[in-house]
Amino acid sequence: MLSAKKRPINKAEMRANVEGFMNERKSNKKLVQKYFHADHVRYAA
Repeated sequence: MLSAKKRPINKAEMRANVEGFMNERKSNKKLVQKYFHADHVRYAA
């Protein structure tokens, strides 16, 4: 899980954190849909 509380020590840890975050988003369609409901991106939905 991506967390702002702990900074990654190296590039590999940062990549693992980001990939974990993106995999969580990919597996939850409701979270992804929320990105497209804001007024400034609604045209793209």
